[in-house]
Amino acid sequence: MPQAPALPEPTYLSGPAPFAVVLGLLGLLFAAATLFAQLTDVAVPWTDLGPWTVVAAGLLVVVVGAIGLRGSRTRD
Repeated sequence: MPQAPALPEPTYLSGPAPFAVVLGLLGLLFAAATLFAQLTDVAVPWTDLGPWTVVAAGLLVVVVGAIGLRGSRTRD
């Protein structure tokens, strides 16, 4: 009985994951904005900006996901 050919090992791209980098940068931006708001006398109208912030974060996730789907995960 002939043996089945061995499956090739999957290849992965090296380097940081783009979504993790974007999420980390957004965290740093939020931390800087919070520090700025605490150290100065700035009041952020979260009742107006809150929903738009959630919508913008959702759009960012969709864009990063679309870029990830478009990119090739194999090495040439």
